[in-house]
Amino acid sequence: MKRVLALLMIGSLTVDASESFSHKDWQVVCDNTHTCRMAGYTEYTLDNRYLPLSMLFVRKAGAQSQIDGYIQIAESGEESDLQSLKNRSLKMSVDQQSYLIDISKKLPQAQIDILINALSRGKQIGFVFGDTYRWDFSQQGSFACMLRMDDYQKRIGTVGAVYKKGEQDEGSVLLPEPKPVIHAPRVSPDSKAGRTPPEVAYSEKERKLLQYLLGKYYAEDGEQGECWMSREEAKETLKVYRLTDQVAVASQECWRAAYNYADAFWLINAKPPFEPRMITQASGLFIAEDGTLRLSTAYKGRGVGDCWNRDEWVWNGKDFVDALYTTTGLCRGFAGGAWDLPTLVTEVKVEDASR
Repeated sequence: MKRVLALLMIGSLTVDASESFSHKDWQVVCDNTHTCRMAGYTEYTLDNRYLPLSMLFVRKAGAQSQIDGYIQIAESGEESDLQSLKNRSLKMSVDQQSYLIDISKKLPQAQIDILINALSRGKQIGFVFGDTYRWDFSQQGSFACMLRMDDYQKRIGTVGAVYKKGEQDEGSVLLPEPKPVIHAPRVSPDSKAGRTPPEVAYSEKERKLLQYLLGKYYAEDGEQGECWMSREEAKETLKVYRLTDQVAVASQECWRAAYNYADAFWLINAKPPFEPRMITQASGLFIAEDGTLRLSTAYKGRGVGDCWNRDEWVWNGKDFVDALYTTTGLCRGFAGGAWDLPTLVTEVKVEDASR
């Protein structure tokens, strides 16, 4: 949890690197390449016939960058003709004009322009399917999020602004940044995705030494520590995975909560003295489909629909480096969230270990 707080602090200090802002029924999240994603949601009700609807706008940084748009309707446990809806066109109404929407595809540019214009001018937006489903799309918070996106991408007062348009050209808008590149070894080309590296077997004496060293990271009896499980309980969960002849990864349970849990992971010497160095708290260690070794964590939030925050780290042959931070957003009735809204994206280039 300390790491989560640290990330929040970092995010508030490096506004140009990424941005995350929400207000009422809208939110905007911009990643480290300066691409912004702005999502809005219908107002949630407890009506059993309610199906949440959300729209997403994606805009890259740079002059004359177009806006992509998408619409999604949540799955529902109630009996409904949702599948029929997903296979047919949805009717959108703006200013007494009607348009047919295909929610299975990216919206055409003409419809995106209509929606953006309606949002920026406060015009009513509605959606209808048959005689069963009707949505009045919420604009509460949309002005604030459009302004925040324009401000982040330095478009306020330019001809390309979403909300605060002006007569300035886009010569000084924020430029896109390339994804940071991570060079990662293919640790086990013969292993199936999802598997872990081979475990290391230690003598009882070696195992007790390692458990003692890791126990110093646990808070107990008023002591300071990154983990707050009982040391005695945690040490029974110790596992060690071999990375090289010299380096291994050790893991133990770190904490548990009502909806989430985390193991602690350390880089250690494969043989005593182990000299553990904590990497992070995460949900698991696994080999990805591309053969790289990764740590990942996923924390479930609470609300109308279980939102998720997910982080990922990649082994680059020397250390685990940050590869992805993302959230599913406000959820608002979408089980697991409607969209993927990253603040950190990277490109992983896989290299054979022999190189």
